[in-house]
Amino acid sequence: MKKILWRRRTFLLLFLFVMGGCGDGRPRCYPVAGKVLVNGKPLAGDFDGTIRFVWADSTTEYGRPATANIDENGHFSLTTFEKNDGCPLGKYKVELYVFQKHGRKVSYLVPLRYQNAATSDLNVTITGKTTDLTIDAHWLPTDELDRKPIQIERFD
Repeated sequence: MKKILWRRRTFLLLFLFVMGGCGDGRPRCYPVAGKVLVNGKPLAGDFDGTIRFVWADSTTEYGRPATANIDENGHFSLTTFEKNDGCPLGKYKVELYVFQKHGRKVSYLVPLRYQNAATSDLNVTITGKTTDLTIDAHWLPTDELDRKPIQIERFD
């Protein structure tokens, strides 16, 4: 009888030990929401827009970016794993993809340099839940070529 109790206890302890180590391996996310400005003015109107938070440190153990669609009023709420779950704490480079379609032409509402973390000068540090983050993109004189509509062959 003692042998059976010993086996049950050993199995239970082993089971609890193994299950205690199980997890999805995801870092904890904190809700992050805010708005996008262009030259200090709210981004608004008929456009397609996406914002991405990419880890600023390429040696970060976890590298999945957080993304969100930008609504018609310039607001966003980040998603990393599940809708609107936010992102892990850390330092990020911000990428913006904001454009308007005009038939077969596209006009960018923010300079193209913001489409790549390597060229974007937008940086953010997330230290906890954030519901009023402001991302302000600026046009510079050197960005004038980005303002001209470009012809596209195919847009899916």
